[in-house]
Amino acid sequence: MKTVSMTPITQTLFNMETVRQHCNIDPSDIAQDALLIGFLAAATEEAERHTGQTINPITVVVEFEEAECNLTLPWQPVASVTSVLVDGQAVSYEFDSFIKPYPVIRFEEPPAGVVQVTFVAGYLADPGLGPLLTIAIRSRAAASFKDREGVDTKNEQAFKRACNKARVNPC
Repeated sequence: MKTVSMTPITQTLFNMETVRQHCNIDPSDIAQDALLIGFLAAATEEAERHTGQTINPITVVVEFEEAECNLTLPWQPVASVTSVLVDGQAVSYEFDSFIKPYPVIRFEEPPAGVVQVTFVAGYLADPGLGPLLTIAIRSRAAASFKDREGVDTKNEQAFKRACNKARVNPC
């Protein structure tokens, strides 16, 4: 399998009025929204790394050169499958999103040719995240907003740990 493309879907998972309230900002005050959106994006990326899930929705196109009756889509969650093509032609398939850990595309017979699958991965709405993850992301963004002018040792240590995990070690 190879990934052909990944295109972010421009949408905000979080209701900005709720985020402003979480940050103790007047819900109608949009002056800080650009900054809050940046903090939400950083908190979401961090949550994606920790959970192994795609949170912000993206459109993904993958190709399988040799396919069997069951193709595993290595993203979680998959919100929808847009198309399944074999050598450029639409084919019949079943989509099973309940297989764990990853959803599966099923065919009656193994397809002969290159299979291209286009799907949307991630959550399409705030409630889909679940309350625990939603609150964790909002809280992380709120803490970053609160500490934007100073360095909170606890947040700084967490940030450094995250950066150390992403560090490339020279051979």
